[in-house]
Amino acid sequence: MDATSVSPVQLDYLVAASQSKTWAEAADSIGVTASAFSQGLGQLERRLGLTLFEPRGRQRTLTPVGHGAVEIAKRVLREHRELASWAASIREGSTGLVRAGMIDTAAVHHFASPLLQFRRAHPEVDLKLEVSSSAELAERLSDGLLDLVVMVDQAPEASVGEANQVDGVGEVLVGDYFETPLLVEELHAYAPPGVAVGDVSQWGPWVTFPASSRTRAHIARSLRRSGTEFEVVAETSQPAVLREMVQLGMGWTVLAPIDAEREPHALQRASKNPVAHRRLILKRRAGTDVTPPVARLSAVLLDSVGR
Repeated sequence: MDATSVSPVQLDYLVAASQSKTWAEAADSIGVTASAFSQGLGQLERRLGLTLFEPRGRQRTLTPVGHGAVEIAKRVLREHRELASWAASIREGSTGLVRAGMIDTAAVHHFASPLLQFRRAHPEVDLKLEVSSSAELAERLSDGLLDLVVMVDQAPEASVGEANQVDGVGEVLVGDYFETPLLVEELHAYAPPGVAVGDVSQWGPWVTFPASSRTRAHIARSLRRSGTEFEVVAETSQPAVLREMVQLGMGWTVLAPIDAEREPHALQRASKNPVAHRRLILKRRAGTDVTPPVARLSAVLLDSVGR
């Protein structure tokens, strides 16, 4: 007797026998020969050490124990199918957990529609989104608290001639992480309403991102190269608040147009040319298995920017 070696096929035979008038009919419904069907049920009885059938004329009918076994077999087969369905959904990325992090501009503007598309296409996936600064996202990715992040590249900003050259650049290994360029944003200077623009060397003072911000580092380098003193009088990590500070006359700022030129209270560019650029990248840890849901979300984000 070895009940642990009972197979789903044998349980299928048992359920089919309970639902058919004869074993021959049950065997035909499953698509096996009557001989194979009979042998399978006989083996099931031996492995369970129970008498499931008894002869009644030329037929064999279920014993009371057999009826009980049928109910258990139905439950086991149902759970077996649920397991197979669950495993398939995991492989196909239709269920599971995705812990994503994005800077606010990426979450609110660039990838709001792709995120909504992903949620609608995969309602069984538990998508957790964290919006924070690039530095904080990088730390949480390192700690294993996020699966992927969309953040500002820490490398020096692209030059004007290279600003849009992300096509053809795929995923690259940088240290312990895989990085994929997504897009490059222009960063423009904006003056308070009614303030004369004048020469670039006279721009400021500035309201900008916190000192730990990668975007602020790009801005500071570019402005100082142009001869502008980068005197900071207020800071916040929220682009919408920076926009309002400029409207209140607290100082100048440098933002991506998608943040600065939104109504209400859209700002006007101080000059035609951007003062800096920043590259947004998709980043994940190397050396860890990528689950199908994470791979699916990554693909949706890349598709949204034509990668």
